[in-house]
Amino acid sequence: MTKVLYCANHFCWKLADFGTSSEGTTKRAQATTYSRGTPSYRVPEIIGDNPAYTNKVDIWAFGCILYEMCIGQKAFEGDFAVREYAMSGATINLFEGIDFVDERFRFWTEYLRFASCLQTWIQEALSREPGNRPSAATIGSRFWSSINRGMAGMVEDN
Repeated sequence: MTKVLYCANHFCWKLADFGTSSEGTTKRAQATTYSRGTPSYRVPEIIGDNPAYTNKVDIWAFGCILYEMCIGQKAFEGDFAVREYAMSGATINLFEGIDFVDERFRFWTEYLRFASCLQTWIQEALSREPGNRPSAATIGSRFWSSINRGMAGMVEDN
């Protein structure tokens, strides 16, 4: 179950999925005998034949959530779709099949400079190999770097 938390001391929101939890800094795989996590957001390594997980499960879930925030639908309809994706070798294309005339997606035409960043972040977060997924620190650094570049571009445009 995904939870949305608000910290009044730091004035920030956090997304949390308590279905799978491990020490935040562990890079060592933890074995599990149960398919933990939320369906559609579970990593391929949890639903595979030898289930084990690291702190990279949160990066996968972040990629799923970011995809859903951008497109308005889940990246994967369930565990079967996750497993198919993991075995297919396909790449997530954030804007495949999107009709930019549709009112729900029209805003992307104004924010195309961020679209390629989002596409890259989602593809990296949804990497089949846990070791290829970026760290939370890397994602945060890229996010703020993109925001700063975007703000500079907005100032230059005016």
